[in-house]
Amino acid sequence: MLFPARLALLFFALIASCGEAPAPERAATEDDAPAARTEGPAVIRTAITLGQFDGEVTDLAFYEAPDLGFQGQVIAANGEAGIAVVGVSGTEARVIDPGLIAEAVAVTYAFDRREGSILALSAQGTLVVLNTSGEELARLDSPGDTALDLCALGDRAAMLIDGHLQMIDLIQSDDGTAAMNQGPLIENGSMMSCDATAQGFFFSDGKAVFQLDADDTLAVTSQRAEHFPLILAGEVPVGVTVARGLIRVDGTPLLVETEDGAPLIITRAEAVGGNFGGVLRDGVIALLDETGALHLAPWAAAANTVGAATKAPSLRPAAADVDLEITITRPDDALNLDLESPRFDNDDLPRPPGQ
Repeated sequence: MLFPARLALLFFALIASCGEAPAPERAATEDDAPAARTEGPAVIRTAITLGQFDGEVTDLAFYEAPDLGFQGQVIAANGEAGIAVVGVSGTEARVIDPGLIAEAVAVTYAFDRREGSILALSAQGTLVVLNTSGEELARLDSPGDTALDLCALGDRAAMLIDGHLQMIDLIQSDDGTAAMNQGPLIENGSMMSCDATAQGFFFSDGKAVFQLDADDTLAVTSQRAEHFPLILAGEVPVGVTVARGLIRVDGTPLLVETEDGAPLIITRAEAVGGNFGGVLRDGVIALLDETGALHLAPWAAAANTVGAATKAPSLRPAAADVDLEITITRPDDALNLDLESPRFDNDDLPRPPGQ
């Protein structure tokens, strides 16, 4: 019979199982430990989105306004489209035709300490000075095949031509016209990029970072080449670079999001010290995303995530160095005014009650 046979098999199976020793416990391994939670990069958010470029942007520079920070501008080398001048407040955007295709741009206050001037460098080594209206003020042709980069500080500029360092003296003549003279040529052959902070000119050959000394010689710094270009955070140079869509502040990756929290894939970043108004009053980072949109983020937000100084000093000349036109007019002597005597008699002064 099938049914009793099944009962018998079940009975013997139960007896067999009761007689078995318990299986030994398996020793715990690292695989059994709960997986460590991997945290993503820190996040900073942009303060404003200024618009979108159609063509490739090869360089960015900044003009810092002397009075109101929000009147500052971002200067962009936009290939055949010209040079774009974009107000940091988002209320201004115009294009300047420099008469050449600018590979690199910089801003100098050597000719007009209040309004500033734009330096534009072509890939063939032609350097022009433009005022903020786009009028050409001076032009200088430098021999060479390939111009790589441009930076400016004070009354000097530096061009990288064929890997060599060409210093340029920016001169304003007595009649107010702008002029440029070629300064020392520092032959190297391997320089790839340059930058300027309030501490001076810096250069990189991709392996090391150098600073230009007072005697126009290059001194190796402790800054790492992969952390270049720089912003001066307090008194410490800090690298701001881009890799894999993230910005890196001295190597620390940071994810950039819009004001609404949408993540951005960043393709170019340029940081500078100075006052650009509101949350950008201690320095700014200009960011280009993969769509060509231009965003601005406060330097302080990035600095806080890596423990760097949140205030980045300006590249503008100090207020004491700016020539102010102040006229004090003394009243005409014909008015016969006595500036030393009071304009009332003592008898006219109010007296306490009872006197």
